[in-house]
Amino acid sequence: MRAPELAAHLKAGMKPVYLIFGPEEYFRTQALRLLREKAEGAKYDVSELDGAELDPRKFFDDLRTPSLFAPDRLVIVEHAEMLFGAPLQGLIHYATKPSQRTVLALAAEELKAKGPKRGPRKKKEKEESPADLPTLLHKVTPVDCPVLNRRELPLWCMARAKELGKRMDPAAAGMLIELAGTNPGALSGQIDSLVSFCKERPSISSDDVSRLVGGDHMRTIWELLGAVSERKPAAALRALDRLTRDGEYTASGMIGYLSQEVRRTLIVKRLHDSGAPAAKIEQATHAQGWLIEKILRTSRGVSVEELKKHLHLLVQADYDIKTGAGGDGWVMERLVMQLCGGK
Repeated sequence: MRAPELAAHLKAGMKPVYLIFGPEEYFRTQALRLLREKAEGAKYDVSELDGAELDPRKFFDDLRTPSLFAPDRLVIVEHAEMLFGAPLQGLIHYATKPSQRTVLALAAEELKAKGPKRGPRKKKEKEESPADLPTLLHKVTPVDCPVLNRRELPLWCMARAKELGKRMDPAAAGMLIELAGTNPGALSGQIDSLVSFCKERPSISSDDVSRLVGGDHMRTIWELLGAVSERKPAAALRALDRLTRDGEYTASGMIGYLSQEVRRTLIVKRLHDSGAPAAKIEQATHAQGWLIEKILRTSRGVSVEELKKHLHLLVQADYDIKTGAGGDGWVMERLVMQLCGGK
């Protein structure tokens, strides 16, 4: 099962051995939290260990030893990769016949053996036993914690909102990801805030996301892009001043963000001008329909050729900042004037 499914799974009780693995730290942390809360609610003795500090043989024996503090217990082992090398056969043996009074939760970033750092291995030195991880996976309850892709994240956001008693439509989820990023931890925190913000209302709308998550700095970014498109240097400079004053972005950060948006705008306009269907544009840009419409509105006064020139100007400004060819403020003001068509 995947980590988001664990909460439903635990309603039927806990299994003897869990293997929580995958690169997404947020999901690994959440899975352990759910197990911990379930165990504490049932008055289990809970202990947390580090796989790098364990004596494997003693550890497996201790798992069968009753706790002095409660009839049942939960043992959490972080950095369980340390048990996937030479100790793996002992772990498989335990998982085959686990203690009925102990829940073991193993957390690992990847299904790959790790061990203490050593010097160069001698030629005749016996290699550690190969990691028979597929056998282990058949003996435990695996909880996969992958990094979600851009197609999976909106569904996860909607499911997370539903857990908290709110509906969230795909447009609102897409806007949330665009504004808050792709980190599940950050997204979860924003969803918690949106649930509180909506109070008694049953659903979270795109307008709610824009008002609460977008914040002034995101609106200012779009104002800057719009002013550049409409060749309004005064408005663009005012937006730049607000971004600089608020400290949301460094000069290099603003150039990086603007470069990303110009590249995406270039792709959208090229495809749109060639008559490509909306689905193809969404697939090429990983953007929701609402965002594509906003990009087209914001860039209606600028051509594809001008966008290419904008990219060159952004590259030059980035180079000038990194080489000290001018102060950050001066370089950014000059860039905005050039983007608006000035000299």
